[in-house]
Amino acid sequence: MGRKRSGDAAALSGQDGETKSSSSKRKKEQPSTSKSTRKSKSKATPTITDLNNQIKSNVAQHLQAGKTTAAYDGHIRRGKAFLEDLVRTRRAEQTMQMPNPDELLEKEAANDAGEEVIDIDILAQAFEKPPNRYSALALEMFLSEKCINQSLGESTAEGIFAAFKKMWELMDNETYRGLYSYCPETNRVRGNPAESAAVKDLYQSIRNRCRSLSGKRTHHAEAITIEEVRAIMTWSELKCPSTVEYATITDPTELFTYLVHMEMRAFIPSGYVLWTRNGELCALQGKHIQLDCPGESPYYIPHHEVMLEHRKGWQSRDGNIAHTRGHTYRIYEQSKTPEICMKTHLSRWLNFRAQVLRRPLLPDEFVFPHISTTGMIHPSQPLNHDVVQKLIDSFARDAGLTRTFSTHSFRRGGAQYRFMFAPFAQRWSLTRIRWWGGWADGEQADTLIRYLVDDLTYTENDHSNALCPIPTQNDLIFNGDDSRAAPITAQEYREFKDAIDRRFDEFISKFFALLHGTASIPMLHGHQALHYVPEVRPTAEEVLQNPLMSSMPSGIRSAEVYAPSMIIEPPHSKGSARKKGASGKGTRDIPPIPEASIPDLPKNKTAWREAIRQWEEPNPVTGCPALKDWPKDWYSGSMRLITGAKRGQRQLIANEYNRFSRDDRVFLEAYPVATAGIKHLISAITKARQARQEAAVRRSKYGTPEERG
Repeated sequence: MGRKRSGDAAALSGQDGETKSSSSKRKKEQPSTSKSTRKSKSKATPTITDLNNQIKSNVAQHLQAGKTTAAYDGHIRRGKAFLEDLVRTRRAEQTMQMPNPDELLEKEAANDAGEEVIDIDILAQAFEKPPNRYSALALEMFLSEKCINQSLGESTAEGIFAAFKKMWELMDNETYRGLYSYCPETNRVRGNPAESAAVKDLYQSIRNRCRSLSGKRTHHAEAITIEEVRAIMTWSELKCPSTVEYATITDPTELFTYLVHMEMRAFIPSGYVLWTRNGELCALQGKHIQLDCPGESPYYIPHHEVMLEHRKGWQSRDGNIAHTRGHTYRIYEQSKTPEICMKTHLSRWLNFRAQVLRRPLLPDEFVFPHISTTGMIHPSQPLNHDVVQKLIDSFARDAGLTRTFSTHSFRRGGAQYRFMFAPFAQRWSLTRIRWWGGWADGEQADTLIRYLVDDLTYTENDHSNALCPIPTQNDLIFNGDDSRAAPITAQEYREFKDAIDRRFDEFISKFFALLHGTASIPMLHGHQALHYVPEVRPTAEEVLQNPLMSSMPSGIRSAEVYAPSMIIEPPHSKGSARKKGASGKGTRDIPPIPEASIPDLPKNKTAWREAIRQWEEPNPVTGCPALKDWPKDWYSGSMRLITGAKRGQRQLIANEYNRFSRDDRVFLEAYPVATAGIKHLISAITKARQARQEAAVRRSKYGTPEERG
C-alpha cells in the first residue's frame, strides 16, 4: 500500500511537472507572440491613398524652392482674377446691349469666314481643370494685359509663362505635359496649353520688346574682363586715393565720395573673386568674415575667411551642415593681380569704415552698408540692387569703358578668368570652378557652358586684330595659348623695344611740360592719362616730391602694372571735393557723431510700427540707444540737419500712438493711411494736431492754392 501510494504520488508529481513545464512554455511563447504582433502593426503596409499623398507632398515640397512656388501661386491667382473680371465685363456688356441686326450680320460673317465666336461660359473655365480650347487664348490675353497694356517687364512675362506651364504640367497626373494640340471633333486638349505656338510666339515677342526698349542684351550679362576691372580700380584710386586719412576730410560731400569709392573698391574685387550674385554680397555681415587668420603649417600664410551663408541654392538646401551653412572661402593676397586682390581692398574698406564709425565691424552689421549723401553710414541697412547697378554704370562710364555691365558681370567675368584667361598655372579645373561658384553637383551642363564658353566662340571667330604686327591665332589654338607659350621672336623683341621707346619719349615730354608749367595732364597709368585734367598746374617742386609711375607696354597683357599708390596725386582744383571744404564758408561739417545713425524705414504697410520701435527700443545691431534716450547733441546743433528730421518723425508717430492708448485697432481706425506709407501718416497726424490746435498752421505768403487760383 505504501509503495502504491508513493508511486501514485510520483505519478501525480510527474503530471504536475509536465503541467508546470507546459504552462511555462506557453508563458514564454506569449511574449514572443505579442512582440511579433506589435512589429506587424508598426510595419503595416500603407494604403494607396497614403502613398499618393506622400508623393504629392514630396513633389510639392522639393520640386522647386518655396519662394518660387509662392511666386507661381501669385501669378496664377492674379491670372484667374483677371479672367474673372474679363468675363464679368463681357457679360455685363451683353446684358446692357441688345443685339442689333448689324452685330448679327457680323457674327454670321465671322462664322462664314471660319472665325470662331468666343463662348464666354467656356472661356470662364479656361484656367480651371481640365484645360479647354480657350486656355491658351486666356493665357495670351493675360500676358498681353500685364506686359503690353501695363508695360511690366520681361521678368513678369517669364514668371507668368513658367507658372501656368507648371500648373498644367502637374494637372491630372501629368495628363497635359508635352506639345499642345486641340481636336475640334472630340473637343479635347492634348499637351500643355502654354506650349502652344501662339503663346510661345507672344512670349518671345514680349521678351524681345522689353529688351529693345531697355537696351539690354538679348542673352545674358556681359562678362567683365580683368583689364576692365583694372581700368575702373585705377580711375577710382586716382579720384580718391586709399592713403587718405579720415581726419583730413572736412566736408560731408567729400566724405560721401570717399566712402562710396572705398566701398566699391572692396565690392568689385569681392564679386570678381567670389563670383557672387548681387544679393549674396550685399547680405554679407561681420559674422561671416574672419580677418587675418593664420594659414596652415609650415608657411602660416595669413588670409581672410569668408562664409557665404546666403549663397543661392545653399542656404535653403536640406541635408548636411555644409549645405545649410554655405561655402567658406579662404582669401589670400594676390600680389600679381592687385586690382582684384579682395584681401587688400576689403581690409582697406573695413579700416576706413572703422575710422568713420570709431569702432570695428560688429557681427550683425553689414559689410557693405547703405551710405547717405550726408556721409552717414547705416550699418544695419545693406546696399540694394538698384544702388549697386547705378554705381557700376557710373564707375564704368567715368573710367572710360564703353560696354554696359550688370551686377552679374563680375560673377561671369571671374569664372571665365579662372577658366580661360588666367596664367597657365593659375587656371582651374571644372571641378574646382563648380565648387567655387556654388553650383550643385547636379547642375545642368549648359549653365557652366553659358558662364565659361559662350564668349570663347566670339573670341575664336574675331579677326579684328589681323593687322597687328604680332597677331594671336585664336582660331587655331584654344584661346591663342600657343603664342603665349612660344619662345619670343625677333619681331616681338623689336615691337617690345619700340613700345619702351614710345613710353619713355612720352614720359620725357610730359615731365618737361609739367616742369615748365606748360601742361596740365599728370603722368598716369596707361590710357587713363586722358581721363583726368586738373585745373591747377603743379609746380616743379610738387612734381619732384612725387614718385613717377612706369609700366610695361599695354600690348603685353600679363605685364601690365597696377600701382595706384605710385600715381601722382594732382593738386586739388576749385571744383574738387577737398577744396570745397577748405574755406569753411557755405559748407557743413562732416557728421561729428557718426554712431548717431537712424536706419531708414521699410516701404511696406508696417513701417509705422518700425518707427515706434526705433523710438522706444535700442538698435539691436549697432547697440545705439533708443531715439527717445538720445543725448540732445545727437539731434541738435551740427547734427540737426542729419538726424533731427528723422528723429522728429519717429517721435511724432510714437506720441500719437500713445495718445490712442497704444491700441493698434483704434490707431488704424483714426489713421487708415498708416498702411499707405510714412509720408501719408505724417501728413495726417500733422493735420489732426493742427485741428486740435496743438500745432501751428503754416501758411504761404502767397496764400493757399485756392486763394492763388
